[in-house]
Amino acid sequence: MNNYSKNWDLVLQASFVVALLFVGMLLYFTRIVPGKADDGQTLPDKPKEYNYFEFVQYEDQLKSKIKSLQVDYGNSIQNYQSALLKLQQSDLNELELREKIISLKNIYSQDFFDKKIELLDLAQQQLKDLETLKCQKFCTYEDLPSSQQ
Repeated sequence: MNNYSKNWDLVLQASFVVALLFVGMLLYFTRIVPGKADDGQTLPDKPKEYNYFEFVQYEDQLKSKIKSLQVDYGNSIQNYQSALLKLQQSDLNELELREKIISLKNIYSQDFFDKKIELLDLAQQQLKDLETLKCQKFCTYEDLPSSQQ
């Protein structure tokens, strides 16, 4: 009877460990991985209800996102330029300097900057589309710029 009890304890312990691993993997794939994939570069969803308050709220979100993207782009350029200047002023031999500059250019590649500009252009286009849609829905004839002449 004692041997049977030890085997049963081993099965329970193994199933407990497997269950913990399953819960850990479930949390990892549902909570952690999607958060890493987002990288903060997504834009807010368009309002599903079309009332004025939600248009204004969405417009404010897009304006904040555009400012954030502009600051991020500017910081990236500044970081690249300062790192490049620091490397050029360093006392490294020519081979080390060339390798470090190549590494820096791989990190701050043209694709990197193009992606940042693309996200900024996308956000600005979404803001423009939203303002057009908002005006179509809520503007009156007096609100239009040409009527104020």
